[in-house]
Amino acid sequence: DSVTNLPVAAAKIFMRSAEGDIYNATTDVNGNYTVNCFAKTYDIFCGKWSYKENGINGYVLNPGPATINFKIQKGYYDDFILDLGWTITSNAETGKFVRAEPIGTLNGNNYVNPEFDIAGDWGDYSFMTGNGGGSGFTDDVDDGTTTIKSPKMDLLSYADAVVKFYAWFDNYGGQATPKDSIVVYLSDGVTKKTALYIDMNNFPLSQWNYHEFHVNDYMSPTANMQVTFSVTDLSNSGNVLEAAIDYFKVIDALGTGTNELVLGNENHSSVFPNPFSYNTIVSYRIAETSGNSRIVVKDVLGNEVMMKNIYSSSGSVSIGENLAEGIYFVSIVNGNEVLAMQKIVKVK
Repeated sequence: DSVTNLPVAAAKIFMRSAEGDIYNATTDVNGNYTVNCFAKTYDIFCGKWSYKENGINGYVLNPGPATINFKIQKGYYDDFILDLGWTITSNAETGKFVRAEPIGTLNGNNYVNPEFDIAGDWGDYSFMTGNGGGSGFTDDVDDGTTTIKSPKMDLLSYADAVVKFYAWFDNYGGQATPKDSIVVYLSDGVTKKTALYIDMNNFPLSQWNYHEFHVNDYMSPTANMQVTFSVTDLSNSGNVLEAAIDYFKVIDALGTGTNELVLGNENHSSVFPNPFSYNTIVSYRIAETSGNSRIVVKDVLGNEVMMKNIYSSSGSVSIGENLAEGIYFVSIVNGNEVLAMQKIVKVK
């Protein structure tokens, strides 16, 4: 524990080498774990529900014994690289929620299932509805509902608990106008209420969008709070439906202690459309500007190909008109700090 220095039992350890070798372990009552593995370079992640995850990218493990210690901070956070106990239920014919690295599917130039998780969190996993690859209508949600439910959260000490996450949603085609949805439910252990409703009419399709809601707007916090994401394909509609959830966390907006759980800072960006054929819009929100805040675009070799200064803490900027076809990475940079990065693709 990063505050008490006491051992954390039952914490999850996930190791993955550059070649794709995967090892899992769980800490014992003394906070210790053992992994027998080959000497390679690993990304290593550690976490437990009710704690913020921690990790190391690109750790070179040499032959012989090694000790790798992690300190983790209290708080509710999950980027899904670890299996922290979310419950999956489904009565849909296909497209059941899975926790994995996304495999992108396309409808023309638009991604239906995401190709990448949200940038800036640990690892590259998310929860998504089906992940079988193929065309846009392969392994999407058909004729039913698939859900994920969080483990319980004790939010009694939170003065103003705010649930934050990113969601992906795409819905098109079929015999009728698409009316499928993601419904976000909040429960206190007795009562369940709808906190958010996401469909094709209220958020951009085929991209990661940031969402948040305040628990106090719906009910008083208890020690048994849970959040459920429910994705429903209406029967016999024939519509293609894909959804994904990533970068889930809860902070205390009025707190000053360890309840406030922040990965980096509260900075968010989105790009739409992506892929794009002429230009695309970068929408951003940053905690504060430094006087040297900017949007930077680099090619796959790391060469800067475009830069635009930004002077406000939130807004939208058009980019890409003069870029050649290809893959790029757009970053929000504040001073010398990269706050957010996303992959963009320009096509014909």
